[in-house]
Amino acid sequence: MTDAMLMAALSNIRGDARALNKVLAALDVDCIHTIVNTGDSVMGGTDPHAVVGLLSKANVASVQGMMDRHAALFSRRRNALFRKYPEDLEAIARTHEQLSGDDIEYLLSLPKSRTLSVEGLRIVVCHGTPASQSDALREDDPPHRFQRQRERAAAPDLIVCGQTPAPFVREVDGTLFVNPGSVGIGPEACYALIDTDAEPWEVRFEPVSCPRP
Repeated sequence: MTDAMLMAALSNIRGDARALNKVLAALDVDCIHTIVNTGDSVMGGTDPHAVVGLLSKANVASVQGMMDRHAALFSRRRNALFRKYPEDLEAIARTHEQLSGDDIEYLLSLPKSRTLSVEGLRIVVCHGTPASQSDALREDDPPHRFQRQRERAAAPDLIVCGQTPAPFVREVDGTLFVNPGSVGIGPEACYALIDTDAEPWEVRFEPVSCPRP
């Protein structure tokens, strides 16, 4: 038997320190301190350095997104990134230039997925899927795709995944899959609150107004 848990899940912060700060402030007001993050945290916004600082200070259990890795490794992999992501190269370079050495070390230290045990629950946090950083799950994918990822993760209670910006929740064979949406896209940040005190478990997608200057 497990105890009840209330946790928050974040994704796609995209270098938007202003939006992340608003989300973390809302979580602090609600006294929610178990926070996970599925990555793609630094590229796209104006202050990736501040985003790394906020995540570290709040002790957010983060995983490495694909674009986090590309931004951190830009100086070493410029040619390969140009061939693979020519349309994103300028944004990757700009993000890399704004990161400190400690920021880069932090991003490279993050795992591609991580397994947590919280209040008796086994939770897997990943950027794409438990099997692949570059893959992604979508709400309308056929059940066998979710079943395969559930098996690869050894049937946890909860899988929090990201990469795609559209939030969703789906239960497959006793495992709850949650994509929390995007903190750093658009005029409204979105994060997920997962409540295991409810039966069945309740997932709420919480909006936070972040009008852009």
